[in-house]
Amino acid sequence: MRIFQPRRLLVPIDFSPISPGVLQAGVDIAQKWEAEVVALHVARESDYVPHSAYESPFPPLAHDGARTGQLSKFREDTRARLTYQLEDMLRQAGGGRKCKALLLWGEPAKDIIQMAGSGGFDLIVMATHGRTGLNRVFVGSVTEEVLRHAPCPVFAIRIKEGRVVQAGREEEEFALPLV
Repeated sequence: MRIFQPRRLLVPIDFSPISPGVLQAGVDIAQKWEAEVVALHVARESDYVPHSAYESPFPPLAHDGARTGQLSKFREDTRARLTYQLEDMLRQAGGGRKCKALLLWGEPAKDIIQMAGSGGFDLIVMATHGRTGLNRVFVGSVTEEVLRHAPCPVFAIRIKEGRVVQAGREEEEFALPLV
């Protein structure tokens, strides 16, 4: 009898340089257990919609429809581009028919936790940048928030000094800026 046998894995992707490696780890785990993988990117609108899209030389009431149309078009284009990138990462990781890409607009930690609970996921596989001190206070940590509130186990792959540390051993070297 197995104590833990995941059937659905959620792999949040932030498109950082280590995202392909984290997704590969999720796909590898899923293949071992014949589980489904959902690669999720939660996009903050403020990270993708340029400030100029909100600005208009016209008063808001006189130009609201055009501005709304411009933002909608920008969101659609961005959604298509990000979804393509997620699907491409899944293909490169060897994700088969049991893998899919999902893009949400929102707040990463909150929406990852909500998706894990409402989607019936058994495991979350994600990266942590290992920030400490004031840097963690100011930058915050999506992974830390997910670890505290996730409704299922979280496998956090830690990045330390530009290297991925998994299960106590360094796996691959990445050229990451240390913040």
